[in-house]
Amino acid sequence: MATEWQVVAVLANLALSKTVGCSAIALVPQSDPRVQAECKLHPKLSEFLSKFTDEFGEKISPPVVIISEQLHNGKISSEAIAGFRDAIALSVIPRSRSRQLLGSPALCPSYSDAFAIYPWSLDFEFKGLVTNTPAVLRPHGVEPFQGQSAPALGPNSVTDSNIDTPLRDTLLDRWQTRFLHNNPQWEDLALFRSLNMANQACLMPAGPEMTTYDVGRSIALWVSAFEILAHPGANGKSNKNVVCELLGRTPWLTNSRESKPKTERACEIYKRIDNARNKFLHGNEITDETLSFRGTDHNLFRLAAPLYRMALTSFLSLQFQAPAPSKDDTTALGIEMSDSVEFKSNQKIYEKALFPDPDNGSP
Repeated sequence: MATEWQVVAVLANLALSKTVGCSAIALVPQSDPRVQAECKLHPKLSEFLSKFTDEFGEKISPPVVIISEQLHNGKISSEAIAGFRDAIALSVIPRSRSRQLLGSPALCPSYSDAFAIYPWSLDFEFKGLVTNTPAVLRPHGVEPFQGQSAPALGPNSVTDSNIDTPLRDTLLDRWQTRFLHNNPQWEDLALFRSLNMANQACLMPAGPEMTTYDVGRSIALWVSAFEILAHPGANGKSNKNVVCELLGRTPWLTNSRESKPKTERACEIYKRIDNARNKFLHGNEITDETLSFRGTDHNLFRLAAPLYRMALTSFLSLQFQAPAPSKDDTTALGIEMSDSVEFKSNQKIYEKALFPDPDNGSP
C-alpha cells in the first residue's frame, strides 16, 4: 500500500520550518501531514527519522524530500531529485553569500553541504535501511542506526526570509518543465546541468586543512557552471566571451557612480575568475593577486556566487511581470507595488554585493 506522497531523501544537515516545493516534489519538515501519514503507514520510517542527532548527541529533526504519487509510481530518477535539491540550494546560497559580503551575519547556509542528501534511507519494502553510493551498496537494520549531521557545518536553518523567492519560483517551474515532460529542450538541460555544477562549486572547498588550492578548485567549478549555462547548444562552443554576452543581457536595477556600466564591470569580474581558473588548473604561479578584484575587499571566490545569480537572471529573463491593475483599484495597485518591491529587493542584494556603491541603497 502506498500513500499519495513518499519520502525519498533526508537532508540531515538542514533545519526547515516551512515547505518548499511544487505540486510534484517538496522539501518539508517532518511535521508535515504527508510525512506523518507515511510514518503512520510505515513505522520503520518513523523510527529511522527519529534517530538523528548532531555531533553532541542533541536531537535534530531534519527535513525530507517527498514526491507525489504521480512520480513515485513512475520511479523518479535520482537526477530529478538532485535537480530539485540544486534548485533549492542555489535559491539560498548566493543570497546568503551576498548578505555576508554586505556585512550581515551568516544566519542561513552559505555552503551547499547543508543540502547534501543523507546516504541512508528506507528500502523499497520499508523493512530496513540501505545505502547506495558510488563507494558502497549495503543494507542494514534500523534498530542500531544512529544518524548524525555533518560536524563541520554547524546549525543550518532556512526560513522564508533566507530564500530568493523569485529565483526559487522560476527554477521550480523550470524543474517541472525539465523532469515532468518528455523531450526537454537544450535550455532545460543546460540549466540543470549548470545548477548541478554550481551546487558542487558551493561546497566547502575543504575542512580544517583548507589551502588556496582548494579554493582554486571551487573557482574552476564556478567557471564550468557559467559556461554550461551560457552554452549555445548543438555544435556551438562556450567560453568567457559567450559568458560575457550572457551577463551583458542582464537587466540591472541600480545605477552607479562608476564610469563603467555594470555590464562591463560584471564581465571584468568573470574574466578575472576565468583567468584564476586557468592559473590554478594549469599549474601556473599563484600570487596574492590571483583571487583579488580591484575596487573591492572581497576575493573572487566570494564574488562568484552573486555573479552566477546575475547570469541566471539573464538566462531566465527574471524580471517582475504582472498584469497592470486598474488605476482605480487602489488595493490592487498597492499589492502590485508591494510585490514589485519584494521581487526587486532580492536582485538589489546581489548588485550591491558585487558593486558596493552608495547609490545602490540598503538591501
